[in-house]
Amino acid sequence: MKNSIQRILFLLVALFSVMAATPAKSEIEYVDKSFSVKSGGSLTIESDQGSIKVETWDNQTVKVLVEKKARNQKQMDGFKVNFDQKGNDIFVEGDGDWNNKVSVKFIIKVPQEFNLDLKTGGGSIGVADISGEVTVNTSGGSISIGNVAQGNVDANTSGGNIKVGDVDGNLKVVTSGGNIRLGKINGKSSIDTSGGSITLEQGGSDVNAETSGGSIKIGPVKGKVDVDTSGGGIRIGMADDDVVANTSGGDIKVEGSKGSVNIDSSGGNLFIGSSGGYVKAETSGGSIKILQARGFIEADTSGGKIEAEMIIDDKNVDTHVNLETSGGSITLHIPEGIGANVSATLKITRSAKRDYRIYSDFPLAIKGASSSKITAKGDINDGGDKITLSTTNGDIHIKMLEE
Repeated sequence: MKNSIQRILFLLVALFSVMAATPAKSEIEYVDKSFSVKSGGSLTIESDQGSIKVETWDNQTVKVLVEKKARNQKQMDGFKVNFDQKGNDIFVEGDGDWNNKVSVKFIIKVPQEFNLDLKTGGGSIGVADISGEVTVNTSGGSISIGNVAQGNVDANTSGGNIKVGDVDGNLKVVTSGGNIRLGKINGKSSIDTSGGSITLEQGGSDVNAETSGGSIKIGPVKGKVDVDTSGGGIRIGMADDDVVANTSGGDIKVEGSKGSVNIDSSGGNLFIGSSGGYVKAETSGGSIKILQARGFIEADTSGGKIEAEMIIDDKNVDTHVNLETSGGSITLHIPEGIGANVSATLKITRSAKRDYRIYSDFPLAIKGASSSKITAKGDINDGGDKITLSTTNGDIHIKMLEE
């Protein structure tokens, strides 16, 4: 008898376990609406929740399909969808209680030339290739937008990745946490993420990009570039205007700029391929290499070698040079006809691994060759802007660059 009761209790427990593990059947409800419109109209969606997917087609019709899922009809009725049309403009409102348990999807088709203003309280947003203004906002979810012709893009998510294709107009994208990947932007680009990498294939007139943590990679840009990351490497293609780049930790590489270049890293190597103006480069630890600078050069590292090259296209341009490293060699290439006043200082400590020297292709007075401090001073071509070089435990080379 006792064994029979135990067997029954065991079977009951097993049955309840199976019932608890089996998901309740969901109810599904569809709301399907179509509106006749002309190209150039707009679709506005304001919903308390739900994912949104927009596709384009050749028809002059806006088709809205809303899918709702819930466990019962009472929950289903807790989310209502309202529609309105004014001319070629369609308005869709999704209204639900903040704690409702309804899953919502908006699946929409619009003409290829149409404007979008999409907002959801939570859910991903996807937009196919389209021609028009595109504004999307979600309180939580990823955003994916295809190529956008004849319009601007404004995309914002409180948390999620953002991906946008080519855009004819301006672009503004913001995410509170996620990676950002962008195609070719013809207008201005404003890019911001609180944590994640940023990749831009090609920039238009100006590019501003910022991340609180992640790498930044920018292709060629037709205007100014201003980028900042709290941690990660930075790579920038050829820019047609000034470049500013800052990272709290990582290498910075600038292919070139037709304007000035100002870069700073709290720890990483710095490289500049060319500049049409002055160059400022500073790192707390790493080497610095500057090629084809067409303006003054200021470079500083707490530990690493410095190599710099100056080209003079305009004799009226400021050509002063200030290179300083706490440990490493310095090599400066300057034109044969430059006018300059040179002051170079090399300190040698007791921990030096070998003898260090100052070498110059120009006639300078070099003193202290056998001491702990070697200096080189003199005027080149009757003097001019000041060249100051300073290092500890590293050779200094001043080389003539044939014009």
